[in-house]
Amino acid sequence: MTCWSLPNIGQFVCHFESSLIAVALEKIRQQHAKSTQTKEVSHCDPYCQFEVFFF
Repeated sequence: MTCWSLPNIGQFVCHFESSLIAVALEKIRQQHAKSTQTKEVSHCDPYCQFEVFFF
């Protein structure tokens, strides 16, 4: 993950990973997908979390 060793900077920085998740799930489900990040290590969260929306 991009943010694993970053200090608390108060911003989400894993844009590449978010896009990679969306593209992979689009190929698997054959539906358009959008991924957004809701938690991140560099945002004082214990782990990174992404939400994926299909449309």
